[in-house]
Amino acid sequence: MSREFSTSLNKITLLTFIVLSTSCIKEVDYLAPPFTSQLVLSSIINPDSLIKAHVGKTTSITDTSSAIVENASVFLFENGVLIDTLDYQYDGWYESQIYPQVGFNYRIETIHPNFSSVSAECKMPPPPQLDSLFFTVGETLDQEGLPITRFTLRLNDPDPNINFYELILYSGDPPDPIIQPMPTTTIIQLDDPTLIADANWNYAPSTLFFSDALFNGMTGEVSFNMKWGGYPTVDSPPYYIELRNISSSYYQYLKSWSVHRFNQNSTQNTRDPLTLLFQGDPVELYSNVNNGYGIFGAYNQTLKDATYIP
Repeated sequence: MSREFSTSLNKITLLTFIVLSTSCIKEVDYLAPPFTSQLVLSSIINPDSLIKAHVGKTTSITDTSSAIVENASVFLFENGVLIDTLDYQYDGWYESQIYPQVGFNYRIETIHPNFSSVSAECKMPPPPQLDSLFFTVGETLDQEGLPITRFTLRLNDPDPNINFYELILYSGDPPDPIIQPMPTTTIIQLDDPTLIADANWNYAPSTLFFSDALFNGMTGEVSFNMKWGGYPTVDSPPYYIELRNISSSYYQYLKSWSVHRFNQNSTQNTRDPLTLLFQGDPVELYSNVNNGYGIFGAYNQTLKDATYIP
């Protein structure tokens, strides 16, 4: 076969492919169902801060307006009694003059003339009873032969009801009330049955969260491993932990958020075509807001310095 004939055949094949490909394209009219915007109410409260709430709205893909709702009426109820009306601050945030109290039930109701009214409620839990936090270095090694730092915390759980916790580890001095601390996110291995059961570890959560189902009403122990940061010295910044006793609604939201976040594209993987191709589908976020979307949850926290066990 001559080179000229081969070249001509390739051109004919390419032209035929283009014609067939373009002839298979057909425009289809898609009539989207009517979209009804709904209010989105979000608030996570704790005893150390005034109760705040963010109010927004759902928008369609063709809606270019802001999702912030600035002129809503937001009411706060404590144990069923109206106690405050939240004042608008900025960017959809409304603030009350009330600090939540342990054991009290709170409800937020939001009214706006252009939307159906929404409401949500939760109960402020007591602080967790954290007994001790300690860590060891070098009892085991990782695959590269480096020492593993293992943290163990013990907490008392006298409440017969199922409780939920969130665990955040920090490296450095206890947090300044003005400066937001950066959590340590180098946890590399979970072998604790409590964390394996609840922490959504396969979805790379930014914090660890778990229930007391395996030690309900007793003293529980939870352990996890972290990448080696060196053996501590006198001048080394200590580790400390923030342990939160969280409401059931907050716990359910964390579980759904970790899966949702894991399945979304990020700046770290958008350059990898295979990652984009096999990215998971969006996961519907948990919501306890009646007649709308969002989350109303609560937490109470305890800080504890870690003790080094040589």
